[in-house]
Amino acid sequence: MNDIRPENEPPPYRRRTQKERREETRARLLDATIQVILHHGYAGMSTALVDAEAGVSSGARNYHFPTKLELVAEATRNAYDHALELGRRRAEQALTSDYPLNDLLDDLKSIYFDWPYLVAQDVVIAARTDAALMDKVAPILGTYHEALRKTWTELFVKRGLAQADAETVFDLALNLIRGMGINRVWRQDKDHQALLIAQWAERYHPLFK
Repeated sequence: MNDIRPENEPPPYRRRTQKERREETRARLLDATIQVILHHGYAGMSTALVDAEAGVSSGARNYHFPTKLELVAEATRNAYDHALELGRRRAEQALTSDYPLNDLLDDLKSIYFDWPYLVAQDVVIAARTDAALMDKVAPILGTYHEALRKTWTELFVKRGLAQADAETVFDLALNLIRGMGINRVWRQDKDHQALLIAQWAERYHPLFK
């Protein structure tokens, strides 16, 4: 039989599969965990707050993440996996950019001047005296840093830097931006930071071909 629905009529409703519903619930829980830590800190975070933020029952959350530790670890992993993917895209664009060092700095600022680092700081500070938490989050952050360093140093080598110089420039940029990110928690001095970043980039830009 021919389909005689009007041209602008929406397609027939399709029920989501159980797998799709579970994936949606899982994503909502991970996003909610980040929001709760941002607004309440790790110490003030509870699974009840996450459940309320995500709009799910405790039973639904327990199905995916039985403990607060597992929930925080997976939310951290998810956030940094996303950040790494964005970093790789920026590095690809920097292959033909006039200012590849600025592209790296923009990538680092998107992490260390924004919510991913605020959340990570809170979690890592708590992990200093919580061995179980440290065992979970340290490998996640370590994997992210190693992958990001590899992505950008390989890009810098393609742009004409020696391997040792590429690693040095990346490490200097990382520590510059990360240090400023820590400073931003208690002191807002954005204009001065922007000036220092621009001066630093101008000094190292001539290394690139």
